[in-house]
Amino acid sequence: MPVRFGYILLSLLLAGCLGEAERGNPLDPLSDNFQNVGAVFGTVTTFYAPFDGLPGAQVQLMPLNEGLDGEAELRAPVDGSGSFSLTDVPAGTYAVAAEADGFATAMDTVTIALGQRTEVDLRLNGIPVVTVRAFHTEHIDRWFPQDPLFQLVVEVTVGDPDGVGDIEGVHLTLPSLGFADTLRAVAGEPGAYRRVFSESELPVAAQDLLGEPFRIAATDRPGAQGLTSAVQIVRIITNFPNGLEPAPGPGGRPVVAPQPTFTWRAVTVPFGFTYRLDLTFVPVPGQETPFQSYLGLPSTATTFTLPEALPPGDYDWTVSAVDAFGNLSRSRPLGFRVGGTS
Repeated sequence: MPVRFGYILLSLLLAGCLGEAERGNPLDPLSDNFQNVGAVFGTVTTFYAPFDGLPGAQVQLMPLNEGLDGEAELRAPVDGSGSFSLTDVPAGTYAVAAEADGFATAMDTVTIALGQRTEVDLRLNGIPVVTVRAFHTEHIDRWFPQDPLFQLVVEVTVGDPDGVGDIEGVHLTLPSLGFADTLRAVAGEPGAYRRVFSESELPVAAQDLLGEPFRIAATDRPGAQGLTSAVQIVRIITNFPNGLEPAPGPGGRPVVAPQPTFTWRAVTVPFGFTYRLDLTFVPVPGQETPFQSYLGLPSTATTFTLPEALPPGDYDWTVSAVDAFGNLSRSRPLGFRVGGTS
């Protein structure tokens, strides 16, 4: 009996000592140093293989559990290899977001467990960038039909951090009228898109579109969209210059010297402009090939002599008035011949 009593007494003494002993393990819920935290680490890379790291990106955790401090900012930079790490993160469920300039934000959900390191890898999709190369009107006089032709010329270059092969489509949009139509890829020019819209392809008459805010949108395969700032039709030049010489007569195309002089009647408009003279080669009637353009002729000019000789053949020529925005009005074409007979 005395021995048994001694064991009981010793057990009680040990229990009392252990109960009062300081617990130093931070993973022990009964410890004074207990911290209910874990860690998250991972990578932030490009969307497509080879999944290059995106140094300079930022990762943020946003608590989803009740009781977690929703105001706390848990952020980490991405290093040169594309890696990040966050330690001492209170256990719970978080939305994790990665951001980088020129890329769409990538998001995921992660659960942080006590004392555990949780891995998450985020791939960021590059946002297309649209650069406007041309947005202007062309008002073209013609022989048939006799009513002038209106055209809106749109040219853009599209870039994408993931490569131009990622581009799904490029559109001209006019949100105020619910209008959107496709630009077409230019053969042999990666990232270049162009479309010449006739007036019938636009939502309303050309004059009613002056000052309206068009935008050009490029969309990639994952759905990210790059959008230009507003672009506008600034002006439609209604007055046409008139070509005078050389001009066909009753006998057909006149035969001229290899370095002909062109003459036209001036156009009168209340804004600055220059003239542009265009030559097209006509190997057979009905087939025309752009041959040469002469830009920036002064607004005071009414004649121009070619600086070089033309090869023999049939040609058409036009003269245009072009303002500072690229808007132009073009004369009716006139024909002539170099070499041979009329």
